[in-house]
Amino acid sequence: MKKNKKIINIILIIIGTISLVLGSIGIILPLLPTTPFFMLTLVCYAKGSKKFEKWFLSTKIYKKYLEKFLKIKAMTNGGKIKVLVLITLLISIPIILVNSLHLKIMLVVVILGHYIYFIFKVKSLSTKELDEIFKEIEEKEKAKNLNYINIAGEQND
Repeated sequence: MKKNKKIINIILIIIGTISLVLGSIGIILPLLPTTPFFMLTLVCYAKGSKKFEKWFLSTKIYKKYLEKFLKIKAMTNGGKIKVLVLITLLISIPIILVNSLHLKIMLVVVILGHYIYFIFKVKSLSTKELDEIFKEIEEKEKAKNLNYINIAGEQND
């Protein structure tokens, strides 16, 4: 049982690393959107290794491309379009290659689910609005941390 879990963790780390590489290439090539690949990296690392997850959360890549989305649950319209185009392209490949009608229908439903999620659940904001909201969140977190440090310091005296 432990051996299977270890193999699954290794596979998740490999998939996360491949996703990290693809996302990094997407920084240079505008055809590949970075956010979905970095999201996959985070999920795979979180499930596969706390050490890799902790490392990824501390990188500039995470802070620049994912942190705002994960904290605010909002994107620019351009970001949404890039994500949806990539998801549609990636899921369309098996739709074209597979002969099973049931599988094709299921994959179309998955694509539609992504569209519904990104259109109706993820807020659309301008880059300026995202930056302002994120700045407010960071200020609240800093104040909360300072308050915690002050309380902890008072308790130790």
